[in-house]
Amino acid sequence: MRRTATTARLSFPAHLSLRSFSAGESIAICHRSPVGLLVQNKKERTKMRTKSIVRWLSLIGAASCWFGCFATVFTVDQATGNDDAARQDMSRKTAFQTIQAAVDLAVNGDSIMVRPGDYIGRSEDESVVSVNSAVTLEATSSDPTLTRICGQSVRRCVKCSSGGAIVKGFTLCEGYGAGGGFYAGGNFSDGATLVDCVVTGCQGGTGPAINGGRALRCRIVENIDGAVYGAILINCLISQTDVTGTT
Repeated sequence: MRRTATTARLSFPAHLSLRSFSAGESIAICHRSPVGLLVQNKKERTKMRTKSIVRWLSLIGAASCWFGCFATVFTVDQATGNDDAARQDMSRKTAFQTIQAAVDLAVNGDSIMVRPGDYIGRSEDESVVSVNSAVTLEATSSDPTLTRICGQSVRRCVKCSSGGAIVKGFTLCEGYGAGGGFYAGGNFSDGATLVDCVVTGCQGGTGPAINGGRALRCRIVENIDGAVYGAILINCLISQTDVTGTT
């Protein structure tokens, strides 16, 4: 059946706008505005909402870019790095020799890329690496056995005091004490995250391999006096030769 468009004339008070509409058209009447927009149909309202959403997304994107553009990437190379020269190089192209020297300069959102090598602490250090900000500490090699942080059975390997910190791609070996391999304060809900790491040869204290935080795709093998305490483990392998404590 053929449909015929009809026009309805409506009477409105003087302060409202009046025009004709086709049957079935969705309308919205509004008071006269300073910009002269008096009547909006459904399509116009949708267009305005879309513009508003796009505007907000643009602002969010700009804010993300603002923070991302100011993040710094530090490099650590045990064989060729120089801590003093790297501190003075504001371009951050010079590699540090120790991980801790780079961590001390990093702030939330920064990344520290660590080249293969064996990294150990100084005699006065409680931990080889102490992380106090939400940074990403990552080995450049995909093989974690090539980049080792070793506690030498006298100190922790990595201690994290920031819940936003990420440690990825290392072998953490011969750590000593609670969380000798990886210590995140015994707080699994707010602790740091250990990713794609091997934790081995750690001993002493509660949870000598991992204490607190989260571990993802890690291998926790051949640790003494137990393994893990107060941590969330996701897709991890635990293999102990000596298990005497809480695991």
